[in-house]
Amino acid sequence: MDAFRAILSIARGDANNNGTITIGDISCLQYYKFMGGPAPFPDSLLGDVNCDGQVTIGDINMLIDHLFISFNPLPLPCFEFND
Repeated sequence: MDAFRAILSIARGDANNNGTITIGDISCLQYYKFMGGPAPFPDSLLGDVNCDGQVTIGDINMLIDHLFISFNPLPLPCFEFND
């Protein structure tokens, strides 16, 4: 199993890498995508909430829905693991 991919799968949505998914992650992704801010660290895929392999407005919208509208859990995991 790829440990890095496992971490990304668990932490997906935590774009500012502070251990929780909050409005700060939405701000981080907006800053990254639209204002040239830094990419989520250690990898931009931390911002790939919908697991499509890229960070887009769809990821931001999914975080907004998760945090403020439907409160539906984020789908996990993004990756399939083979032992």
